[in-house]
Amino acid sequence: GGTMESSGVTLTTINGGNDLEIVHDATNTDMPVAEITGPQIWFFVDGGAAGDFGSIARTASPLYIDYDGGPTGCSPTASPSGATFTLPSHTIEGHIEAVGAAYSTCSSLDIEGADVVINPGFFEICSTTSDSDGDYQCNTCEDGPYLVCVSAQCDDGCGLSSADLTQGQQALLFGYTDFYIDIAGDVDRNGVFNSSDLALISKEIDGDNPDVDWCRFIPIPEYAAQNISASNCTTVPRFANKFDFYRIAIGDFNGSCNDCIHKDLMGDFPIVMEENDGGVEIYVSDDIQLIGLDLHLSVPNVISSHQIKATHPLIKTSSQKSGMQISYWDFSDDMAGISISAKEPIISLPGLTLDDISLNVSESSVISTHSGAFYIDHILNKTDRRSLDVNFFSSRESTLLPSDMTSSELSLEIYSTGGAIVYRRDVPAMANTIQVNKIIPTGIYLMTFRSDDAIHTEKIWIR
Repeated sequence: GGTMESSGVTLTTINGGNDLEIVHDATNTDMPVAEITGPQIWFFVDGGAAGDFGSIARTASPLYIDYDGGPTGCSPTASPSGATFTLPSHTIEGHIEAVGAAYSTCSSLDIEGADVVINPGFFEICSTTSDSDGDYQCNTCEDGPYLVCVSAQCDDGCGLSSADLTQGQQALLFGYTDFYIDIAGDVDRNGVFNSSDLALISKEIDGDNPDVDWCRFIPIPEYAAQNISASNCTTVPRFANKFDFYRIAIGDFNGSCNDCIHKDLMGDFPIVMEENDGGVEIYVSDDIQLIGLDLHLSVPNVISSHQIKATHPLIKTSSQKSGMQISYWDFSDDMAGISISAKEPIISLPGLTLDDISLNVSESSVISTHSGAFYIDHILNKTDRRSLDVNFFSSRESTLLPSDMTSSELSLEIYSTGGAIVYRRDVPAMANTIQVNKIIPTGIYLMTFRSDDAIHTEKIWIR
């Protein structure tokens, strides 16, 4: 009805609603003759794309087609003299996957539910979301070029833990070559990864909810070009093809956000617990320059954080449902940290015994020093330890052995990560120091101690 009907045009759905019939009364004298050779009918279908129409079939003559196209228009592939005009349908498609620290051992993860928009704004052609395989697809009869943009609502960080903070500190302290560190570390999106970004990650871990979009999408060619300023959009040419994107979980340096986990910290750090008349003291066995600590202990409910005595006022203690947390982070530009001497108590827990305290294995405990970042997998009692200083030409490793190796004769074996043995030496039962009389190139190695009844292996970094 309305204007179209008064102009001699009627629209009728036919064939069970599968087709639309458009009829124009050619005898309508109200239609100016000058318009007979121009567009006769212009209509829109809400909720549909132009590519949804497979063809236009002529049932009467004359028939004229608008060749100019438009925001929702299509150009036919045949001339107006033909009986049927097939509408071209271009396919714009691609894949969205996670990138986890760009390590060769990391398997990609398909990203489901990312929002994809083709030509966002007034001339939007299509909007869709990626499926469970990380794929998206839009069909359109619009010729390109197209602007393809990918986004998602990421109010919460993914996979963030104190391990990411330690690895971020180490990257800033010692330098790095992996572009992933640049782009995952640029939390505030200013094009630079620095200590202020680590402070935002720490706030998110602590539940302070900083105003940060915790995921970023970048076209894979832009990632390969290491363009940290790349946007979440890419311009594709006239004839569409596949256009793929990476999803970066901001702040997730160790790749634990569902795709793969890189426990690339340097083995287990020797945290020692000793009982005396006043209670229990926890200390390190070597002099360190501390720049990060996150230690989670299971302790009796009767003790509060106010009873715990810390070596330095910047070392904080807090009570949690799962026990006690001891933490310290230096996010300054120079990361000078705190000097902690060997056997100087980091914390003291008065009135407790060794039986009262254990490491809370449900939480990630780490320590970050000027010598590297380490996981704390267990706490050794003073009576159950044997310390061995393994001295290399370029570095030294201090190793604490389990109780069943405290008085044994040992063999020391050093392997490359590829499994090749690079050094072997016998160690006397009471030895506390080993001099490695061979130059070993810089790199990561496996250091294995063997006795008749036990074996102990650690990953080390010789630099």
